[in-house]
Amino acid sequence: MTTAPRPPADAPRRVAVTGLGAVTPAGRDVAAFRDAVLAGEPLYRRGAFSFAAASVPDDSPREDMDPDAVRLLGRCARFAADAAIQAVLDARLAIRPETLPLIGVAMGSAFGEPESLLRWRNAADPEERDLWARRASLPPATAVARVIGAAGPCRSLAGGSAVGLAAVVEAAELIRRGDATFVVCGGADAPLAWLDAEPGAAERAGVSRTGAARPLASDADGIVPGEGAVAFVLEDLEIARQRGARVYAEALGWGETSSRSPVTDPRPNRVDAARALQAALMRGHTLQREVDALFASACGDPALDAVELEAIRTVWGHAAAALPVTAIAGACGHVFAASGPASMLAAILALGEGVLPPAAGAAPREEIDLVRERRHAEVRRAVVNAFDVSHHVSLVVAAPEDEGRT
Repeated sequence: MTTAPRPPADAPRRVAVTGLGAVTPAGRDVAAFRDAVLAGEPLYRRGAFSFAAASVPDDSPREDMDPDAVRLLGRCARFAADAAIQAVLDARLAIRPETLPLIGVAMGSAFGEPESLLRWRNAADPEERDLWARRASLPPATAVARVIGAAGPCRSLAGGSAVGLAAVVEAAELIRRGDATFVVCGGADAPLAWLDAEPGAAERAGVSRTGAARPLASDADGIVPGEGAVAFVLEDLEIARQRGARVYAEALGWGETSSRSPVTDPRPNRVDAARALQAALMRGHTLQREVDALFASACGDPALDAVELEAIRTVWGHAAAALPVTAIAGACGHVFAASGPASMLAAILALGEGVLPPAAGAAPREEIDLVRERRHAEVRRAVVNAFDVSHHVSLVVAAPEDEGRT
């Protein structure tokens, strides 16, 4: 089997981000996402749904995808495949028979294909039922692996809004262990049609009926749901340098915890959320004062946002008042499993451009330095959070030339 060049055996593998891809309510590429989050204007609107939602404006399939394959992909899988192809092209990753065994996939989805399940349940025609059943049974990770031909490890994560960033963590672990040379990773979700059509689903998800998005505000009315996918290519930093790839960032460290709460009464836990933050800093050899910005989940759920603020204060103490904190959910809506990767994408863009996006719609907070307008700042290291009710993931990303760590 063909193998890629490796650094010395005793050298710890460092994880580079070399490819970016996005399908979001802002549009079908990274540039559209960048412009939207920097503008800080809400992208959600009332349209085909009974609630305000941030939907992808153009959901047509990519022209370079096999039409027969597209027919078998549900909306969520199609978004994931689109973002993954963007990331692979951006990384200039050669798709050849000898490289396919070196490429792994790790994708997270909170809902999978709920619209396909709904249509399968309601379809009367047998052929139509069979089509929707096949779409419903194809998770985003498997869809991405088949579309790009990846033959390495394939990880499909499910279970909540934090699983997209958890998939990035799993991809980094695959690189660190040497189980894959390249990993396409991220998160995807497309639950809007299902949330609107399934009785009680929107209420159970905490969807805002007023369309207000005030992330990090204690009087938040609920989440404004969105859809889309964000994908990255991760690889060994040394290999990226050897092949002349553009390195956008390095994944320094990560932490992942669950909340200690019963099945009958799930709720976020400040102590466990703080442990994820602490683990990410420790594993990334990063001091609190070395973090230039924190990209919060801040999805609009009052209880969850309050716990995230408490976790930040627990880890940073009094220094939290000087920590720049922003969030993109106020502009893009809560894109569920894609929300953590979307925040990571915003953080990587900030590393490269030195501009922090505003936390659109957020109320002032005394506990932190909330970024309420676009802010120019030197960002060398940033923390990204993806917290949901029972799962917390934190990740430290650094500018690629940041060699100041031990």
